[in-house]
Amino acid sequence: MSNVKVDVQWSPVNDDMFITYGTAINLYQAKERDGIYELSHTDGKYSTNSSKIVQLATNSDLQFMKCVAWCPRSELKNVFAVAQANGRISIVGFGNSRNEDLVGKEFNARFNRQCNFLAWNPLETNLLAQGLERSRSEPCVLIWDVMSNPGTDSTERTRHSFTEGPITKAYAELGSGETSASFAWFPNDPKTFVVGMAHKHLRVYDLRDVNKPRLEAHHRCVAGVCIERFENYRLASYMESQVAIWDLRSFDRPINIITENKNVTKLSWCPTKISVLSVLSKDSSSVRLHDIRNSLFGSDEIEHASIERNIQPFGKTHLSSFAWHPRHENRLLGVLPNGSIRDMTVSERIPMQWSSNFKLMMTADKDELKCLEKTEKDDVSNLMRKRISLNYGLQAQDIVTSMKAIENEPHLQGLWRWIYNIRALIASQGNSKHRYHPATGILSLLCLDKDEDSLSSEPVSIHWKASEGARYTKRTHYRSNERTMALQLCGWVPDHPNEDFDGFIEGLVEAGDPERASAIALLYLHIKRALEILSNCAMSAEQEGKPNLQAVAMALSGFTEDKNALWRRTCGTLRYQLENPYLRAIFAFLACDEDNYEDVLNEEDMSVEDRIAFALNYLPDAKLKLYLCKLADELTKAGDLDGILLTGMSNKGIDLLENYVDRTSDVQTAAIATVFSVSPAVMKDTRVIEWIEGYRDLLDRWRFWNQRAQFDIVRQSFSQEYRVTTQVHVSCNFCGKSVSANVSFLGRARNLLTSPFSRGPQNRPK
Repeated sequence: MSNVKVDVQWSPVNDDMFITYGTAINLYQAKERDGIYELSHTDGKYSTNSSKIVQLATNSDLQFMKCVAWCPRSELKNVFAVAQANGRISIVGFGNSRNEDLVGKEFNARFNRQCNFLAWNPLETNLLAQGLERSRSEPCVLIWDVMSNPGTDSTERTRHSFTEGPITKAYAELGSGETSASFAWFPNDPKTFVVGMAHKHLRVYDLRDVNKPRLEAHHRCVAGVCIERFENYRLASYMESQVAIWDLRSFDRPINIITENKNVTKLSWCPTKISVLSVLSKDSSSVRLHDIRNSLFGSDEIEHASIERNIQPFGKTHLSSFAWHPRHENRLLGVLPNGSIRDMTVSERIPMQWSSNFKLMMTADKDELKCLEKTEKDDVSNLMRKRISLNYGLQAQDIVTSMKAIENEPHLQGLWRWIYNIRALIASQGNSKHRYHPATGILSLLCLDKDEDSLSSEPVSIHWKASEGARYTKRTHYRSNERTMALQLCGWVPDHPNEDFDGFIEGLVEAGDPERASAIALLYLHIKRALEILSNCAMSAEQEGKPNLQAVAMALSGFTEDKNALWRRTCGTLRYQLENPYLRAIFAFLACDEDNYEDVLNEEDMSVEDRIAFALNYLPDAKLKLYLCKLADELTKAGDLDGILLTGMSNKGIDLLENYVDRTSDVQTAAIATVFSVSPAVMKDTRVIEWIEGYRDLLDRWRFWNQRAQFDIVRQSFSQEYRVTTQVHVSCNFCGKSVSANVSFLGRARNLLTSPFSRGPQNRPK
């Protein structure tokens, strides 16, 4: 049996019967299906798995079988048409007295030829189609009436007279001088069929007139033609490794071509699923399922979607054939070349989709949907909805509202402080010639994003502001107008006579951050002020469970610049035990040598703004450029929004936002930040357009239509390119013309009427 292809068919009448055939026809019954049942063939003997598949009968009388077709008549059970290599058709059956009138009949063409297919008509079950190879001018498709008697005269013979010889007169014949490769009856029309002919034609015929086809397509894929059960206008055929999908409404060419890795051996539509095509290739262990859906029809370009899936009934063992059960959903028979059978249920692919309200919808069974609701509070979608309720990014001029909406999200606060500070900086410039853009970052403000070194800073020696009697070496600050504005972007107030530095420090203390206030005061060399802050806040800090600031203040009061002093060695060790990064930065600054501030700059728990501000004060131009460029690269790669302070909304800033969105999926913040940057160049970037349109679509899906409209208003207020033209007009009730179009004319007319030298317009407007 291994040298002959073994095929399999389900009974068209009985749900539990099927056959396999190769050198013989074997009839089986599958009992009590509750999973996967096997019948294996070893050493010429069959063994069943739990006796679920039972072999009922075998017929090996006919030699050189080419095709087998199971009769679909309900009253004639287990009757088959068998075509042999010479083209002769024999009707055989398995033990049923009702079959005696039909079993034993033979049908034969006038010239012996190989038979390529047999197909019973599913509705008019007395009709059997046969396809033959080419022979001179003989027809290649014969349609037999199996209930007719032999002979050409009208005299009816006895029911045993057909034993005298085969029937040779067909009910209908067509395709003279051609060869036929495949055939299929339309399941809902007993008079219509499609046939593949001459290796290049697919033709649709009406049985009432077989002289001319109703439809015809010219294509090489003519083998294995089959019709989709639910949508009868859809066909499939193949040739070698190509599978063609056809639509009878546009039959001039295939609507899709699927290419397999190897030559196709069997093609079949799933009879219980819409648009599921199954394909078996040569030497393949899997049946490939193509879930085909046409999204457009009637245009020159038909968009097509195909979802593939592989089914392996026997693992990696090569299949000989397969068959879908005609009525049981997802039930598949697989057969191996040695005759082993597996009856299995194909697990359903479960489609899932998120709703806009964070509910996961899936199919529980054929007629039921299951809904799972996601309740994670920290999910980005929940965070975005919460921000929307707080008017996040919906007020063009009110930055504070957006900052309050994210007060519990530290990773966003640096971005909004930059937006707030750059606007404050621009407002402070007034009508200056060198006005900065709202998308400006520190790198572009200092001209460090260019190849040439245009920054020129002046070193200034600064005295310590210490208690009387204390003497410390001066420290060098670097100053320039650009550095001063960059400090303002960082939120620092420079220690200049015309700046309210004391008010700045006092504001930090009142905000509940004495450690940061004392650190900034010390970094400006106000060591006495730093001691006062720590001492004054020591009592309240102790009550709140914070580190003992009084002890820190005492350690700070013993500061000495002697490198060999015990204080420097002790504080250099103990600072690593402090939890607050600003307290660690205080002792790192006091213990380091001048021009070597690595310990302060590498204090990563300090905010990015404070580290940058410290570098702006203490690093010379060359070192400042190296440090800021390196820091910008690190923050961009990490997608840290604090880096926007350096990059601004430049190309590098968009790269940073892209990495942030990839890491967090927070498209909301990316869209709002780019809109608030007020940069025409940024708004043309394809990534920015995708974020903005994606966020607008998300608001619509969440039914936040008012908020989406407010976001559009904010967007249009910052960009002239996205201004929407007037869409609503007040029109005249009589003539229908727009009243608003005549406003300017009315104004001019009113001026003429009030002029003392005017006689008034000749035509007064209505």
